[in-house]
Amino acid sequence: MAMTRMFLRWTGGSGGDVILKHIKQQNPQLYINCDFGDLTAEGRVSNNSVQHDVYPVIESLNRYAKVSSINVQDLITDITQLNRDHSHYICKMHMFDHSLDPMRQLTTVETIGFSTMFLPFVVQACFCKTLADPTSWLSDWLTKTNELTAVTDYISKKVNTDLKKHHTIWLMTEDAVNIHRTHDLDSATLKTDHWFDSRGHIENFFNQQGYQLKLASVFDRWIDINKQYLPSDTYIKCVQSQTYDYEHSDLNIFEKYSLYALTHSQFKLLN
Repeated sequence: MAMTRMFLRWTGGSGGDVILKHIKQQNPQLYINCDFGDLTAEGRVSNNSVQHDVYPVIESLNRYAKVSSINVQDLITDITQLNRDHSHYICKMHMFDHSLDPMRQLTTVETIGFSTMFLPFVVQACFCKTLADPTSWLSDWLTKTNELTAVTDYISKKVNTDLKKHHTIWLMTEDAVNIHRTHDLDSATLKTDHWFDSRGHIENFFNQQGYQLKLASVFDRWIDINKQYLPSDTYIKCVQSQTYDYEHSDLNIFEKYSLYALTHSQFKLLN
């Protein structure tokens, strides 16, 4: 079976890197726009973008960048050249925006989604693995999403650490909810939920695209470490019953902001 040319997109914290690490190891001839390192103690697969002057726009899709900074015609040019150079590839991307839909004329775009049950998992995993330094809270996230202005930069330097943490969690959760809704992540064929209950589904998905994939010991270790971010029974019950009791004392702060973001659009400091 011929391998599918694919751009694989996901939001930070969804667990895409651990899958691509296995795919790259088991399909050594495959072009992937990342190099993957070891699994860290925090449960993150370290990775670096492949610096490739031939595909500069594709390289930027692998990082957090402002969508408006992407020239769609330049992206089309990059993908056209990529198709000439490689009969098969998987390119990682973090960008979700319908302005990029023209790329679908030249390649397949697949999504790793997540259910609302896994919303706090995705946000907490991203926060704990990539924003571990308290001095970086708020300002780093605003810089990544290109929302850092002179005003927000001033505020981020003046407010206390606890408020920075809460506001950053809110911004990350709000962003994840918006992407979840506008791109229907709940209906994605692949979802982070499957990482914990259906590894066979993940393997079969990529096998059907022509790729070898057998999830091995690195995936097992990733699961063991990342279990700490799984949603609580209380959060699951709130979502299932649609009560969204974001002030429930049994919820952690990521779960509280997840429930709050599902029903509100303005920041509120939660205890």
